[in-house]
Amino acid sequence: MKNRRDFIKKTVGASAALCCGVSALSFLQSCTGSKYISTKVVNGEVRILKSEFVENVYLVVETDKLPYPLYLYKNEIGEYSSFLMLCTHSNCELSATSKSLICPCHGSEFSVKGEVTQGPAERDLNSFVCRQTETEIIIELKK
Repeated sequence: MKNRRDFIKKTVGASAALCCGVSALSFLQSCTGSKYISTKVVNGEVRILKSEFVENVYLVVETDKLPYPLYLYKNEIGEYSSFLMLCTHSNCELSATSKSLICPCHGSEFSVKGEVTQGPAERDLNSFVCRQTETEIIIELKK
């Protein structure tokens, strides 16, 4: 009987370790896609170099003036969009991926266009106008 118990303990322990390892790996891989940059707001604008997008389709932009970061996304045709990473339902800071923004508080999800794709949020994210020059993306914070 002791051998059977030892076998079961070892099998359960190995299975748990494997599951935790796979979960941890998935979590780390999802985190590696986020690139955070910090910048200043000057005259109501945030300027980001286009070169920041060499290996990324989105950036998380932290500023000296906003209490929450901005999500800056580049679509497949080279257009940029930017949203405040604040859930419109619960005022929680959103988690970013290359495919969506997710609220950790109640599970609301938003597309990379800032649109609600899953509630309980009912309003789209607060967006900002983006324009570009040869080398920069300019996010206009003034409305």
